[in-house]
Amino acid sequence: MPQTKKSWMARRIFENYLRKLDRQMRSQKRKILLFVDQCTAHIVDLKLQNIRVEFFPANCTSKAQSCDLGILRSFKVHYRNQLLKNTLLSIESGGKKKSVNVLEALHMISSAWERVGSKCISSSFVKGGFPEVR
Repeated sequence: MPQTKKSWMARRIFENYLRKLDRQMRSQKRKILLFVDQCTAHIVDLKLQNIRVEFFPANCTSKAQSCDLGILRSFKVHYRNQLLKNTLLSIESGGKKKSVNVLEALHMISSAWERVGSKCISSSFVKGGFPEVR
């Protein structure tokens, strides 16, 4: 299967991510199921102990992909709210709008993700056709 340099790099990054996540799940004595699209970077041949990787069907519409069903929308709303608050605080303190540096952006991303509730995540999967888990 021919690959571009960019695709190989993406595959290596994905493999490293999976190995690290597998170690974390093993240390927490957790097993997880990870759904991914059929991007060539996601096609890996790894023996993972605590992660099972499953692929969405080929040509699957985004309607079946849970992130497109509310998770990303919720994340973006929380991130943009923080960005807006940051801008308003800067303006209110007498300064002009300041740029957000990388560290601030990472903190806002982390905080926004923490605010995406488990109910949002589970309902997004149900909307995607997964059975409701109780």
